[in-house]
Amino acid sequence: MTKNESQKIEAYILQHFPMTNRQFSQALEVTIDVVRYHIKKLGLEGQRKRGGIRRYDELVRKNYPTCSASILAKKLGITPNTINRIARQIGIKHNPDFIKAPYPIKENLVGMKYGKLTVQKQLGTNKWGQMVYQCLCECGKITHSTAGNLKHNHAISCGCQRKRKQKLN
Repeated sequence: MTKNESQKIEAYILQHFPMTNRQFSQALEVTIDVVRYHIKKLGLEGQRKRGGIRRYDELVRKNYPTCSASILAKKLGITPNTINRIARQIGIKHNPDFIKAPYPIKENLVGMKYGKLTVQKQLGTNKWGQMVYQCLCECGKITHSTAGNLKHNHAISCGCQRKRKQKLN
């Protein structure tokens, strides 16, 4: 490709900026890779919408920063991965801090016994919003466990019971 042809392509891209890469390649009769090269050379990467206006772009642009992808996906009838992909393509960043509001704690497990563990105190919530408790095992060790693990018998000791079973076998 000559320097003159490159200048013509770049001038055409600058004049018809909103067009898609496919439209550029058809109008200029070059490959899409050539169009991408010149767009990158001009420093225009990421400044245009890809593929023209899409169906859910505006809804994602308006709702995604303050609404989770799964909730938005249920409203629109598409998958959360599609929401995340659209957001990436249009340059929207998700702000998960709006979800960090504390969940209401329905019950306090302090003083209750689950297996060999006795719940001593609440430590707060983990990054998934689950309440974490400090527990004292019958062997004397202190361990931390979530309310769900305690209630569903996934945490019944600090690990000492597992070690005892291994010694017996």
